[in-house]
Amino acid sequence: MIDRAKVGGLWAFRAGGEREAHLRFARLEGELAFVGASPAVVEMARGASVDEARHEILCRDLAAAYGVAPRDEPRVATPVGDASLTPGERVLAEIASLCCIGETLATTVLAT
Repeated sequence: MIDRAKVGGLWAFRAGGEREAHLRFARLEGELAFVGASPAVVEMARGASVDEARHEILCRDLAAAYGVAPRDEPRVATPVGDASLTPGERVLAEIASLCCIGETLATTVLAT
């Protein structure tokens, strides 16, 4: 038998992660432009932000379908890296964290 609360809780948790990713990509859009990234890369960050916002809605809907209401607490998308990094290095570290590591972990969670 499916534990509806656990399944709904997982989707509620994922909704929060998608919200945080949306905020990170939105911030990265401006930071990429600031460090001189190509317009195509800046546009990819904008598109990723829009996608993550859509993913949040899908996850919230799945949580609700299992009877769990996702919390709406604010998420903080703290930048990766410290003050010793140049802006370009910090943006690169954040992209590696968000796109390579974060997406690998998210895929593993969904597969499980």
